[in-house]
Amino acid sequence: MKAPLIAAITLLILASMTPLSAKKLIHARGNEPLEIGANEGAILFREKIYPAKRAISLVLVRLPSESEPSPLDNVVTTDVGKEVSQAGDEYTFIGRLPPGSYVLAGTAYVDGGAALMLTCLCMGTVKFDIAAGKLTDMGMLLASAEDMPATFPEFDNLKLGRSFGAPLMQYVIALRPATEASSILVGGISVVTLPAEYQAFGKFPNLLGGTVNRLAPVPGILGYEADQVVDLKAR
Repeated sequence: MKAPLIAAITLLILASMTPLSAKKLIHARGNEPLEIGANEGAILFREKIYPAKRAISLVLVRLPSESEPSPLDNVVTTDVGKEVSQAGDEYTFIGRLPPGSYVLAGTAYVDGGAALMLTCLCMGTVKFDIAAGKLTDMGMLLASAEDMPATFPEFDNLKLGRSFGAPLMQYVIALRPATEASSILVGGISVVTLPAEYQAFGKFPNLLGGTVNRLAPVPGILGYEADQVVDLKAR
């Protein structure tokens, strides 16, 4: 496909995507101690993105309480380039956010502070709790552009390679959960981490916009039978 046509398609796609009215994760800095307020939680996650460091961010949605009208008021995005450390192609992020139950909702494109939803995991994903005063370890998140799939083993049994004729389109996402409590140095101070306890989370409306996909299966947690989400913990 010729470059001018690809550029035109990209502009049409971005114009049609829903701008996210999202709160930003309050990222920690690697040279400063992590201070978690009494009414705050915090997350730690590592990520690998292929191709390396495309400008995408994670999207989390806090499930609303009965007194809150919509989950769209509880969208949180991470910021590219605000990692606390880097080792090769692995980036580590830490940040503070309100406690509660969160859904790993997908990826977004962040440009100059604005965010556009790229891939919505509304066909199947996971949820987890973030406790007040604690640092929750989400483990490793893997993301790959579907038209240039990475060789992560989590993607081995997925049908990849579809090309949408334009960049910034579809991402496949996998998760390697943390398996045990550990600690991490932040600003020279050791902080204890607690592994996120993931649960399968079924389909939800694509209220955030973006292309539709699902999280890759997570052993012992999330599986699929055809297009149905399977809670492997319940089996």
